[in-house]
Order: sequence, then C-alpha cells, then structure tokens
Amino acid sequence: MRKIKFLLAMSLLVFVFSGCGGSAGGGDEESSDASELHTKIVSTLTGSWFFDDNDEFNGRATNTAGATIRLYSVKNFQMSVSDITFDNTTADSEASATVFYSYTSSARYENSETVLGDNFSIKSYTNSSTTKTQEMILARVTDEQWTLSSPSSNVPHIIITRSTPRKITVQFVGTTNFSAINDDCRYTITAALIRTSDTPTTDDGEDDGGEDESGIADILEGKWIFEKGSGGDEETEEAEAINDKDATSLTLKLASDVTLEISDVNLEPDENTTSLTGTVKVTYAQKWTAYLEDTKYGGDGAFAFSKSNETMKFVKITDSTWRIEDINNSNENIIITINSNKTKEIQTVWTGTTTPQNFDGDSYTYDITCSFRKQ
Repeated sequence: MRKIKFLLAMSLLVFVFSGCGGSAGGGDEESSDASELHTKIVSTLTGSWFFDDNDEFNGRATNTAGATIRLYSVKNFQMSVSDITFDNTTADSEASATVFYSYTSSARYENSETVLGDNFSIKSYTNSSTTKTQEMILARVTDEQWTLSSPSSNVPHIIITRSTPRKITVQFVGTTNFSAINDDCRYTITAALIRTSDTPTTDDGEDDGGEDESGIADILEGKWIFEKGSGGDEETEEAEAINDKDATSLTLKLASDVTLEISDVNLEPDENTTSLTGTVKVTYAQKWTAYLEDTKYGGDGAFAFSKSNETMKFVKITDSTWRIEDINNSNENIIITINSNKTKEIQTVWTGTTTPQNFDGDSYTYDITCSFRKQ
C-alpha cells in the first residue's frame, strides 16, 4: 500500500513539473501572439481622428432633474491617440496612452425646437491647461474593441470599435457642466471617426490652411505630383484592400504614379454647422498590383480606379483638413491634410469601395495613404 502511495505521489510530481514545462513553452508562444496583438493595436489606434458626418452619430445628455437633452449639429469632433505603452507581454495587459479629444455641438431639450446653446463641449483640457492631452488607460475588450478610461471623474469613458482600417466607432460616456443651463449633464455620444493622419496631433498648432474659399482654392487647385505613400520608399509602397465578400486581405504595391488634379473649388457655409461645404472637380488615377500573401493576384496594375473631371462634395473638417467625397457614394472619399501651404505639400488618405475592372469581379474596400507636392 505504501508503495502504491509512493508511486502515485511520484506520478503527480511528474505531472506537475511536466505541466510547468508545457506552460513555459506556451508562455513563449502567448508572449509572441501578444506582441503581435499589441503591435496591431498601436498601429490601428495611433494617429489623428476626425468626425465622419456621413456615418453614425447619436448624442444624448440628461440634466440633474432628469430631462433629456438632444445633442445635434456637431461643430467639431476630433481625437488623437499616441504613446501607447503596454505594461506586460500578455494579451490582456493594459496600456497607458496619451489622448487628445475635442467635441462641440448644439443642444436642445428632447421634443423642443428651442436651442439651448451651440457650445455643449467635451475637451481633454481646460482653456488654462498647459497641456491639451490626458493620460488614460487602454484596455482590450476584444481584438477589435478597446476602452480608454481614467480615475478622474472629469474624463469620459471611451469605447473604441474598429470598423475598417481607417474608421472607428467611438462612444463617449461621462459628465460635464453645460454652461448654457449651468448644470451638470450626464452624456452618451456615439459617432464614427476617420483617421486622417498616422501622426497624432492636438489643435494647438498653427494651421497653414485658409478658411475661406479663395484661400483654400489657392492652396489646393492645380496638379499634384505623387511623392510617397504609406511605406516611405516609392519602390516598396504598399496599401491594403479587403474583399467585401469573404474578408480576404490583399496587399497592394504601387504599379505607377498616382495622379491628382483639383479644380473649381466652390464653397459656402453649411446650413447646420460652422463648416464650409461645397463642390470641387477632381481627376485622379491609381494603379496597384495586388498580392495575396506573397503570390501576385491579377496582372500588373490590375487593381485600378480613377475619375475624370468629376464633381465631388468638398467639406471642411478643420482649417488644414478637408474631405472630398463621391456625391453618389459617401463611403468613397479622400481626406486631405495640408502639411504646409508654403512648401505646397499635402497628405491624403483614400478610403472607399470599388470593383476594379478587369480584376476578379469582386468589390473591395481599400485604404491608401499618399503624400503629394504641388507641380
């Protein structure tokens, strides 16, 4: 009997130590997977994000008496995320992040047409702040959803859900003082944001862009020469396209120069916001060679799309950031950020859905970043 107990004890020890050995190997694999996930999160969220007024928006607030306030006519909504640093190498580890956000809209009581004010505002700073950002904690919910939070009661809880490579849905939940009624209001704001730059920013820089029609026309009208794309080296430029039917991801490599010409800028104040909106004529052509993993998919330059002197919608986001969008398909747009009107440089983010001719007949959502200089 003692021998049986001894053998049983030895077998349990072998099991425990072999299990530890297995865990060590699994830990290395988990660490590698977590590192890849962390890299994806950093590349997905880092950058500057602006309100997409063609997509989802819902804003409500409740005052201390329980009355519902409707938030509408967004004047400004932008966010920037940077300096994401994870505290360890596990998939569920939290990270610190530097966050800038600024939101302003009109407000009125539910079922009332009386405007309470155009200054319902949520910002990551006060006017007297020396810094315009907040240090927040980034936590993973799923591989496609994250939260930003802070111990401070003045900072909203933010839920971020990835929609496409350059679009996210955000939900801001918190409490702020609404000066128009001198009351603290609990708010929930849900909106879609588009990434306009991989470079984080705040609104405290000087804008090189012109706010009026003549100013922006002088800057943007003309022919633009392709300078570089996402990768930096023109010989190895890459972009991404995702099949809308089965979510297959294609890598796009530049097959020829991207051309862009802008003319006939026509702007006027938007009826519902302080932004300028209008039309512009655009000519462009893009040709990319597609690869499925390391295998060429289609012919050289087969993934292509273009427009010729087409009238498109033109919308001001900020003084230095503008959106050009297809009038018939608001999902297809170009975000233009004016890097400098002195050296005539712009960065563009092209997103949309296209069915390239002479390709495979499927529809693709693309994500392409290019920089241009004025000819």
